[in-house]
Amino acid sequence: MHYIPYLKNTVSSFIGKTKTNNMSKQIENLSAILLEDESIISICTGAGVFKYPLVILTDHRLLTVGKDATDNQSYVIDKIESASILEKTTKINITFNYASSPVDFCIDSYKEGKRFIAHLEDAIPIEDKKAVQQQQKNQEQEAKNLAMAKEHEKKLELNKERQQQKDEERKIRSEKNRERIDRMKQKLEDRKLPRLKLQILNGHSKLKYVGKHFIITQKTPGEILFTVNKQDKSDVYYFMGFDRTENIKKSTLDVMGKAYLGRAFGGKIGAMGAAVGSAAKGEDKSTAMLFLVEKATGKDIPLVIKCDSATLEKLSLFIPHAKDSTPQKETVSQAKSVASEIKEFKELLDMDAITQDEFDAKKKQLLGI
Repeated sequence: MHYIPYLKNTVSSFIGKTKTNNMSKQIENLSAILLEDESIISICTGAGVFKYPLVILTDHRLLTVGKDATDNQSYVIDKIESASILEKTTKINITFNYASSPVDFCIDSYKEGKRFIAHLEDAIPIEDKKAVQQQQKNQEQEAKNLAMAKEHEKKLELNKERQQQKDEERKIRSEKNRERIDRMKQKLEDRKLPRLKLQILNGHSKLKYVGKHFIITQKTPGEILFTVNKQDKSDVYYFMGFDRTENIKKSTLDVMGKAYLGRAFGGKIGAMGAAVGSAAKGEDKSTAMLFLVEKATGKDIPLVIKCDSATLEKLSLFIPHAKDSTPQKETVSQAKSVASEIKEFKELLDMDAITQDEFDAKKKQLLGI
């Protein structure tokens, strides 16, 4: 046991007389646990609700001493592990592991407390808890910054992809607009081309197409293309020309002559028979015969169409195939000559110079029926 007055003077030298006068019991307990060969290095007071008012650092132990002997604790310095401190405004928190158990207490952060920490740092390795926390905080911030950088990079990449997608969509829209403009230009150009809606009375069987609505367009002089039921066809036909009878009701024999022209051109005259039949009923239907040749096969295609003045005006804009324009005129002239002969025989029939059977036989002979 150490001499109590000596200990009191020693404690007073570290924490002052005022505090020492209130710690008689703690000094008495310190005298009981302090070894004869043990030297005191530093002393400070506990803080807050800490039940050990005195904390003593010796040359080989860390002691905490309270009013009751049962509150005394002793820690061998060589066995203290993972010690750290955390300085706050009015106190300093000391933590460490001892015999695999955590120990935690506080001391006053006044002058004697800071001096005690300085001595404690000389005796044992101490981690600055505040520095450790700052380091952890820095690491967390660094990780956060890295995550933010990755997120930013991800957003940039996403924005880049979106921009590329927008550029691609804009390009597609631009191409579609260009295509639409080209189509509009083409439509405008097509409107300038000779174009005619046909009402075909006869000759459907000669065409490859089945439908109700026929349109012919001339993009190349001497050639026409068909549009059937709003579907453009690719087959090319030579436009050899046309011949028109203005009024079937008044020119029945002329139509018969055109029927003969159709036969000479390679068609059949059944259509003309139908046309004559309708004329006989008194219907006023101006008609025309189109003379076409299929470009791929050379096949003759005669078509009988309705042809009013508006149709005639549009039809006159079509340019005939130059190669066969002259033979066509010769054929038309020949057909008109046959029609004149039939007309003469009709006049003989009206005069009762020939019988009906003779007239019919002669007409068939001239028309090649």
